[in-house]
Amino acid sequence: KLPIIPTFITFNIMTGIIPRNETEKLFINHLQKAHYFLNEKLNVNTNLNIERVCYWGNDAFHSGMYKDFNKEIIINYRNLYGFSLKTIMVVLGHEFRHAYQYQKGYLQKDDSYSSTKYSNSHSRMERGVWKGKKINWTKYYDLAWEKDARAYENKYADMILKSNIIPKKDFNIKLPGDKTTIPLRSETAQKLYKKFGEKNVEIFKKYAETKE
Repeated sequence: KLPIIPTFITFNIMTGIIPRNETEKLFINHLQKAHYFLNEKLNVNTNLNIERVCYWGNDAFHSGMYKDFNKEIIINYRNLYGFSLKTIMVVLGHEFRHAYQYQKGYLQKDDSYSSTKYSNSHSRMERGVWKGKKINWTKYYDLAWEKDARAYENKYADMILKSNIIPKKDFNIKLPGDKTTIPLRSETAQKLYKKFGEKNVEIFKKYAETKE
């Protein structure tokens, strides 16, 4: 028996963005419904945060993320311009699988300072415990928990599609914007300076420290 989904969900939702257009509003509404549905269907308890965040660096592409310490699924509009709602539901499904992995005890990671090294996708490595087995530093794409999440992301998206909580015609709508991104900090800064004036722009640098 499927749960009754309200027209507009406010349960466990944090929106870190101000919608720029009606399509973004529509996508937020649909993401809220899908999030509520998968929480109920998979028996997990996650929060949803929709944001618009720019990351610099080679291959610094972040469209979705799951943070287990606060049970938060993040969807990043910044890197999803030009993609369809169906694709975004696949991203949501991928992050839900990570939430499920943690809740079932399949995945246990070291603390946030030591679980990841190297920031870009081609050289990024992680370590952790997968189904009781210690996994040493392994390339991101080859990690057991990433393979598992990729295996389920489309299944979870299809569950949303078949639930009829979202009109099927809406799955082909694309998030307005250009897929291309500017990976270099200097290029991004120059673009902002040109648009808003150098005196009106302040650039902040985000970095992480290791335990060592």
